[in-house]
Amino acid sequence: MGSDFIRVPFAAIGSMQPISSMISWLSVRTFLFHQLFWGLGIAVSPAPVCFAQLSDASRSSLSATIEAARQSLDERRLPDFEAAGTSIAQAADGVENYFRPITDSANVDKWMVYLATEPLVEAIQGNAAEDQVLQQAIKTRGRMIGNIPGLELQPVVELRDRVDAFIAASRFKDRAKAVQFVDQQLVALDQRVTQADAIPTAEQAAALAAITKVIGESNQTSTVPESLQRVFSKPNIVIAVSSSLIRRASTQVVDRQRGINDCIMGTRIVGNGRLQGLVTAQTVPSFGQAAVELTLCANFQSQNKGYNGPVSLNTTASGNVVSRRTIFISESGISLSPSTTNATLVSNIESINHPLKLVRRIASKKAAQQKPQADAIATEKFRGQVRSEFDAQIAEAVASAPSSSRQEAFATGHTMLRRLYLPEPIRTLGSTDHSIFLIATQAANDQLAAINPAPILIPDSFDLAMQLHESAVDNIASRVLAGRTMSGEQIDRLMADVGRPRSSKSTSESSNPDDLEANESFIIDFARFRPIIFEARDQTIKVGLRGTRFKQGERELKRPLEITATYRPMNLGDGSVFLERMGDVAVDFPGGGRLTISQVALRRSIQRAFDDRFPPTLLDQRLTLPETLPVASMRGQILRATSIDARDGWVSVSAR
Repeated sequence: MGSDFIRVPFAAIGSMQPISSMISWLSVRTFLFHQLFWGLGIAVSPAPVCFAQLSDASRSSLSATIEAARQSLDERRLPDFEAAGTSIAQAADGVENYFRPITDSANVDKWMVYLATEPLVEAIQGNAAEDQVLQQAIKTRGRMIGNIPGLELQPVVELRDRVDAFIAASRFKDRAKAVQFVDQQLVALDQRVTQADAIPTAEQAAALAAITKVIGESNQTSTVPESLQRVFSKPNIVIAVSSSLIRRASTQVVDRQRGINDCIMGTRIVGNGRLQGLVTAQTVPSFGQAAVELTLCANFQSQNKGYNGPVSLNTTASGNVVSRRTIFISESGISLSPSTTNATLVSNIESINHPLKLVRRIASKKAAQQKPQADAIATEKFRGQVRSEFDAQIAEAVASAPSSSRQEAFATGHTMLRRLYLPEPIRTLGSTDHSIFLIATQAANDQLAAINPAPILIPDSFDLAMQLHESAVDNIASRVLAGRTMSGEQIDRLMADVGRPRSSKSTSESSNPDDLEANESFIIDFARFRPIIFEARDQTIKVGLRGTRFKQGERELKRPLEITATYRPMNLGDGSVFLERMGDVAVDFPGGGRLTISQVALRRSIQRAFDDRFPPTLLDQRLTLPETLPVASMRGQILRATSIDARDGWVSVSAR
């Protein structure tokens, strides 16, 4: 059998490349916005499932830990505010010294003007008012967070860390009152733990996280933050690709014919053979790396003529072969297991050709005696050749699969995270009989993750899938947006960056005064606590933002405000679903107090400004797969959301 006998286009290998790229850890923008509001997710069971909860035992244990921490408060362990301020000047010099040798003076000056650390350093060294220094520090920190090339460089990251540490230390500047303040925070944490729901609301969980962060920054105790983090330690992001999608994309028909020219036990055999079957792919259970088993199942038929001296034989042969090899997909690349191949082959002598009957009789007897051994030799040759070619073609396909896209995805994601001041999520790649999955925890060392796991998946109910917990959004937003000032244009650029530009209707010219007012430039100061609102409860999804100041033109509102929209899943007749906004965008002012006439008018302007930024529908647009996919059968296919589920802090969307 020739070496090209089972050469088939193993697209199963090629189809793994986009999958491995997709389930590599994703960029933050995918985490927060694109996959959250306009991406794809995981189908879940509508039946109730058991979740981890804030149990009575957990509450009692946390209370005991908090009480022990209160008894060991020590002023000497508080962060040094003066030292934190001095370190900022040193880090700013470090940035300038880093840039001087590698770029021209004009570019260095531009960097220093952009970072604008000099006003902060002068305010610290000049003992300016505490509020002024803190506001300057927050502004400086904000300039160092964003998708701007260069913000990922180590000296800039170091400066950002120093500014962050200074902001944290500012809470404890008055050391005489600081210990009392920390004690009050511990008491408040104990009360909130006691009063929180079994599955805490988004507000309750965020409050616990905020207090825990302050306690950790005080350097008084590590046991309290660690104890909370152990309770709130479940992964908060899940991404999955179904086994059925991989199977459909990878199945290949094998139908090969070729001439046979071989020699077995002194008999030369020539003829024609045909191998017919399928190459299929199936995910198999694995944790730490995804595993996909490729299987070739085929039947073999041949018609041959054998020559041994003056005697010739007309023979047929039939058999089957099953060859398997597992592909392991990890963040470091693709590896292969040894293959296994089982084969059977049985030959039949149809006729023996020679002029003399005696010779034919002797040849028939000898052939019958040698047949078992000849079949065994032929079977082993058949098995070995199929295995060799199966191995070679898979290895060739894996070697030829471009790794650059995967490497670029890692590099891009790593750079994006550093620019946005976010830690790499803790993540695990794996597979089950039903899917390839990535579970990730997006949380910094001083943040909390989910208390309850994601709802259970329904096997074979989705093609591409994602689940996102409220904590993932809060953990990202709290580090990226807390305390920052952004304009409407900056918000629009951010949304466009992550795949959701404003509609042409919202940006088109209009003679309607209200439309012109809605498009007028504005700025908003994001709150430091829960700057982004994201809640997934009782089959509704609430999204929005919290601010402390809103200004549009000459009008300014200096008070806390919340701008929110609530969505609910809606079914279409074709089996797809989308999110529909319930009513108008809501603008609320926590804390009460009557609004002035001008503030009421500004409230209406805010509603109009965010009406299209929180559009009437989400997930209503279908996704067309690119024509560049290596699997021809998948190119141009349409993906649509088929299920949206929101409960207990998790939003889950499935797509086919």
